[in-house]
Amino acid sequence: MKPAPAGKARSGSGAGGERLPLWLRLCAVAAMLATIGGGGAFYRINREQQLSRIESKLTAIVRMKADQLTEWRRDQIQDAAILQRDPFLNDSISRYLAAPNAANRADLLQRFQLLASQHDYGDIQLVDSDAAILLSLRGEENPCIEAAAAIKGARAAPVPSPVFADFHLDPRTETPQLGVLIPLAGGGRGAAALNLVLDPTYFLYPLIESWPEP
Repeated sequence: MKPAPAGKARSGSGAGGERLPLWLRLCAVAAMLATIGGGGAFYRINREQQLSRIESKLTAIVRMKADQLTEWRRDQIQDAAILQRDPFLNDSISRYLAAPNAANRADLLQRFQLLASQHDYGDIQLVDSDAAILLSLRGEENPCIEAAAAIKGARAAPVPSPVFADFHLDPRTETPQLGVLIPLAGGGRGAAALNLVLDPTYFLYPLIESWPEP
């Protein structure tokens, strides 16, 4: 019997070495899949947390804006209620309605000008129940339909109180404006209310557009 040739490699060996057992390769694949799956789960959880934080922040901002708008509206109504009880303003209105001469007109317009400067009113109008303008600080003559509806609603209340008129277009500039209607006691001599015209670009729009710092 001839001896086996010297230096002959064993079966399955060589430059690549022995192959890993099947069970070990399966374990490695499973470990890689677990790592990939864990990374995806971590990404999803992190993304959901970020979205939740953004949602919470936006909700807080919306609530803050709603509170600011409510406060602004309340301030306008409170200012109008104070003017409704102002004895000097009411006396000036009564004198003008009783005798609409140049002196009484000038006195009332002077009071309108002072109030407009203090409260940033775009105009102050003395109007009748149909919102026809009897006297206007700005010289406006066109009645406001929205103001007429607000006057009727305010005067129909058990205690006539200031109310907002809906948004409407300025007849001169065709830009949106608001009005706060102050019912006059008795509505004597055709006068029914004061229309305090508000330009939303002074405060309302900047309030809505402003954004808290991150």
